[in-house]
Amino acid sequence: MEEEKGKWLDHLEEAVPTEGYGNRLSMYLIALEAWRRGITVNFFTVDNPENKILIRYSLKLNNKEHKFVSSRGDKLTDEAFEVCDNKDLTKQYLKKAGIKVPEGKRFEDATETYQDIIDYGVSLGFPIVLKPVNENAGKGVFSNVNTKEELISTLDYVIETLNYTDLIIEEFISGTEYRVLTVGEKIAAAVNRIPANIVGDGEKTIEELIKEKNKIKRVNPNLSKKTIQIDKEIMESIEKADYTLDSIPEENEQLFLRSKSNISTGGDPIDVTDQLTDEQTNVVRKTIQAIPGLTSSGMDLMINPDDQSPTVIEVNTKPMLGLHTYPMEGQAYDVVKEIVDYYFPETIDQKKSNLYFDFEKVLSPLDNLSTKKIELVPPKTLEKIYSKKIILSGEGFNDGFRNQIRLEAMKLELHGHTRKLDDEHLEILVGSENTEAIDRFISECKELSDEVIINEVSEVFWNKPICIGFRKLQKTRREWKEITKKLNVDNQNLEKANKKIKRERKKVKQENKTLNKDMIEIKGKYKEIKSKYKKIKIKRKQLRYKYEEVINENQKLKQEIKDIKNSRSWQITKPLRKATSLIKK
Repeated sequence: MEEEKGKWLDHLEEAVPTEGYGNRLSMYLIALEAWRRGITVNFFTVDNPENKILIRYSLKLNNKEHKFVSSRGDKLTDEAFEVCDNKDLTKQYLKKAGIKVPEGKRFEDATETYQDIIDYGVSLGFPIVLKPVNENAGKGVFSNVNTKEELISTLDYVIETLNYTDLIIEEFISGTEYRVLTVGEKIAAAVNRIPANIVGDGEKTIEELIKEKNKIKRVNPNLSKKTIQIDKEIMESIEKADYTLDSIPEENEQLFLRSKSNISTGGDPIDVTDQLTDEQTNVVRKTIQAIPGLTSSGMDLMINPDDQSPTVIEVNTKPMLGLHTYPMEGQAYDVVKEIVDYYFPETIDQKKSNLYFDFEKVLSPLDNLSTKKIELVPPKTLEKIYSKKIILSGEGFNDGFRNQIRLEAMKLELHGHTRKLDDEHLEILVGSENTEAIDRFISECKELSDEVIINEVSEVFWNKPICIGFRKLQKTRREWKEITKKLNVDNQNLEKANKKIKRERKKVKQENKTLNKDMIEIKGKYKEIKSKYKKIKIKRKQLRYKYEEVINENQKLKQEIKDIKNSRSWQITKPLRKATSLIKK
């Protein structure tokens, strides 16, 4: 993470408050660069039909003023805006200038020309791209549509669900996607936008690698809200690679998690400014000339992997500056300086302050609708601010002591903040163009309160930017939002876990009920068997008793027979029995 940070611009390091992260980054960076040069910045809201809070700003120096919408300034002509806002018109202008663009056609009412769209798509040959005429940031764009069936289902979704009817069908151009930022006639920087991905280390699981990648993104002002969210597409990509979230990719193995290179869905901007070929550079310059009044732009080029030839896909008039000031990899470029130079060339050699302003505090009255305009005057001096970071070790660093420090700093017109690190350590960041004032302040801090025990004071020079004014740092609104969001997520996960536990308990209860029923049935059967066994046992006993009776009776009979045979009468009657036997024969 530190390695990535080291590639950022020194004058912007820790100079972007969290309120400036994400979609407001371009606005903050341009406003900061101008303000540091002594230019007044006015922030204001504009009315809109949807009642959203739309904040715009202007830069004013003497009698000269320019208005901006994010990174787009008012030097851009209406014609250039209209041409770039309509992707089909963009292609017409570029094609006329001999610049290679995807072959395609516009259908202004998809509901009326539904069959024509399908027929044209088939005639163009698959794969193809289906997209709205005037959307940005990849909204409604479906690339690499491979079959007629897929085209029909995609077209139905775009019309019925996304409510787009003015559409373009064009050939799919494969290759490497570049975003080139232009200011005036100059190429300011270029990045290769690659889809969301992870790189294995041979130890961590895919899920752990995603979390690690997101951790890096969250400290990047441009990518903090553009993390990798595990969804159906990502799960399908992992499964296609024969992996699961618990799989461990080999070291240096890169796994792409999405097909589209959108930064908003977790893609990475990789700087390629120094890799642009002469042909690519010439095509960019020809594109600038082909659209009258194109003072700044973000051009999307598809680079052929075989011969490095470029095809211009789109031209945007409100490019993301953070792609180039905070790339995921590679050199950061000061593209913001180029824009302010273009609008205020008289300030190119102007001294620049190393202060920055509290963006949240400035915009808060606009966000809560308490006012419609805020004027931000530049610093009193543009001289370099010398700063020190002081750590006090001791006891009693309460709010009262911190308030005393703040009052002392304000008396001496110092900049910086206090931040309680823990119960025994207090951080003080202090800066001034007058180094003697800093030393005096440090001495005063040691004597401010008898209730505070200071055991140790450590000082180091601070070479990074410092916020104007002196603040008692609390959590920012954005940080509270993040904490609240995390708590909400935790609560949702807890609710899910509780519901799962309830379901499991219900399941176990049902299983216990079934088991109890089975046990009762088994007990009944056991009782029945036991009863039968008892009866059988009794019966056996009775039979044994009868058997013994029969045996005894038999023995008695045998004895009686024996007695008869041994009797005198039996002996006397023997001849008679023998004669009787002969007579019968």
